[in-house]
Amino acid sequence: GVKMSCPALPVIQAASPLLGRIVAAAVPPELPELEGRYPVWEEAMAHIAAPLASAADMRDCPLELLFELLFVSQQYQIPGLLVRYSLELEARLDEANVVAVLEQAVRSQATWLAVQAWRFL
Repeated sequence: GVKMSCPALPVIQAASPLLGRIVAAAVPPELPELEGRYPVWEEAMAHIAAPLASAADMRDCPLELLFELLFVSQQYQIPGLLVRYSLELEARLDEANVVAVLEQAVRSQATWLAVQAWRFL
C-alpha cells in the first residue's frame, strides 16, 4: 500500500506534543489511529513539514478542506496550523460563507476566527 509522506517524529512533536505522542505510540507497521480523512492529514503533514514553503497552496485549498484542517488542528492541538488556517479563512470571509465559517470556528473552538466572523456579520 501507499503510505503518506510524514515529517520526522521530532518535527511532529514540535508542532504538537499530543500528535507526537500518538504517532510515537504506533508500533510499526501499524499506523496511528487519527480522526479525519486521508487528504486532510496529507495536507496537515505537508504543512507541518514545510510551514512556510506551502503558503501558496493555501490559496488553492477548497473551503471545505480548510474547515477539516481547522478542526484537526484544534483536535490534535497543533497551534501553528490552527492560527494559519484561521488566518486563511479570515482572508476568505465574504457574505456567502461567513455563516459557514462562523459555524466551523465555533465547532473547532477557534475563538479568534469566530470573533472575526462575528464582526464580519
